[in-house]
Amino acid sequence: MQKFLVILSFFLFALSTPSIANDVVTAQQLLTELGYNPGPVDGSYGAKTKRALEKFYATQNKKFDGELSSNEIDALETVLAKKNNNSNKPKRVKIVNLSTLPDEFFVSMANYTEKKMASPNARTIAIIYPIGELLTHENPENNWTWYRGATHKVVLTKAQTQKILSEVSKFLFRANCLSNKDRQHYYAEVKWWLLNGGASQSHQAYCKANRLILVSIDPDRKRNSRELKRVFFHELYHSFQKDLRNNCRGPNDLWVIEAGAEYFAQHSIAVDEGRPKSFVNNLLSVSLWHAKRQGTKMEDPGIAEKGMGALRLMIHKGWLDEGRILDGSFFNNCARVKEFKNSDPKVKYIKKHWHEIRKL
Repeated sequence: MQKFLVILSFFLFALSTPSIANDVVTAQQLLTELGYNPGPVDGSYGAKTKRALEKFYATQNKKFDGELSSNEIDALETVLAKKNNNSNKPKRVKIVNLSTLPDEFFVSMANYTEKKMASPNARTIAIIYPIGELLTHENPENNWTWYRGATHKVVLTKAQTQKILSEVSKFLFRANCLSNKDRQHYYAEVKWWLLNGGASQSHQAYCKANRLILVSIDPDRKRNSRELKRVFFHELYHSFQKDLRNNCRGPNDLWVIEAGAEYFAQHSIAVDEGRPKSFVNNLLSVSLWHAKRQGTKMEDPGIAEKGMGALRLMIHKGWLDEGRILDGSFFNNCARVKEFKNSDPKVKYIKKHWHEIRKL
């Protein structure tokens, strides 16, 4: 009877728990990407998976000891990373694109952002998914998740949703800073949001080195490729801001963090469109438009755009090196907190007068 209760308890637990990838699933996925044949990616450590690992280690002039652990995952990931060095894929951003737009549209932006960063260390998964017509500007009904956004018609198929969730599951499993409870919670959040037609342009820093980007593409956004580029560059930059999870907090965090991402996004678009010289005037046009319509105080709505104008004024006065914004180094080692204190006369001046800056 005791044995039966143990088995029953395990079975009920499995039914109530979201599917989180384990070492076997991860190894099978990596082996498949490397060209070995581990059999179906089913989480079962059978003879085919073992033989595939033996072959993998043989090509490395090593012998597999038969035990599958995090060491094997690390070895597989290292070899896969070396293989990808010669490919067009970004090294630190995995693109999962379920939209009808070509992967290269997003891959090129991820590659550009990676190369611009001074010392990237985060691993990011970027989920791009389609949504249908707008139903309401409010969150999906009974929203309990971290996500915020309008409600649209769900157009993802069951297979597409499962593909996204499978990738999210594997990604969360590799986030060593998370407990199983945290993994289950974050998995459930993404699942609920997708199934309920939530729109998104967000970045979550689960850990210092594990980030998730969720970007939805509705019919209007799909037609406006420039706006989509701005959103994606903005969220990519967030994923490389190192100290978002370093217990690094200051009174100006929100506007400085958002302004840095928006500054990079606007600059990247100007470079992409071959008009870097017009970048500053275009940036100021955006910032001043928000000041006129949404007020000059550093708060939403428009906090990223208004903050971008403030950063530009600091750069113009020689108080901030633009290069530190563009390569992300301003968001390392709590620099933004140390340098943006409310007691600093320069910060006081910028927050009060940023909107007085004029186009050149």
